[in-house]
Amino acid sequence: METALYILGMISLVAFVALCIYAIKMLQRLTTMMDDVTSTMQETQKLAGELNKNLPTMFGNINTISQQLSGTMTKVDSQLDTLQSGLNEFKAIGVRVNSLEEKLQNKLEKPIMQAASVVSGITKAITTFTNGLKK
Repeated sequence: METALYILGMISLVAFVALCIYAIKMLQRLTTMMDDVTSTMQETQKLAGELNKNLPTMFGNINTISQQLSGTMTKVDSQLDTLQSGLNEFKAIGVRVNSLEEKLQNKLEKPIMQAASVVSGITKAITTFTNGLKK
């Protein structure tokens, strides 16, 4: 019985030593992981500091660009209004030209057609006369 207790004590001692070795290895891994986390946190803190330092400049640049864009859009809007006004003027000129053309056509078409009829009649008469002389 004592031998069994002795063997059981040895097994327990070996199991305890193995558990201690395992705990030491886990603590070493945990230490390595904590070092990695600390390093990552320091890098994150540096990045946050740089970001905090550069953000006001970036926001200032964005604000300046926004103001310039707003001014440009105002100028474009003004130029578009000017272009629209010019196009309306051009359209009005086109309407007046069409109206003038229509009035001229109405006034000149009838006399020109009458003159053409007279010229045509004279041409036919001359043709008939020359044909009569040839016979």
